[in-house]
Amino acid sequence: MFRPWLNNIDLNKRILEIGPLAWPNVKKEQTKNVFYADVRSTDDVKEYYKNDKSVPQDKIVDIDYVIGGGGGIIHL
Repeated sequence: MFRPWLNNIDLNKRILEIGPLAWPNVKKEQTKNVFYADVRSTDDVKEYYKNDKSVPQDKIVDIDYVIGGGGGIIHL
């Protein structure tokens, strides 16, 4: 396996994945307990990468939490 540490993740516990872009380590299909955070909202991530052909737009995951520049977290 490419990421052997993933075998040790307890999918029954809450998981916060930071910066998943289009390739999350833990997918929402695997557990309802995974949440995604980034410094940009989903729309902003898609806009930022819209001209980058190496990032498939249809695979960019929805961001649950935006980590704000002021040190706070904004729930979407």
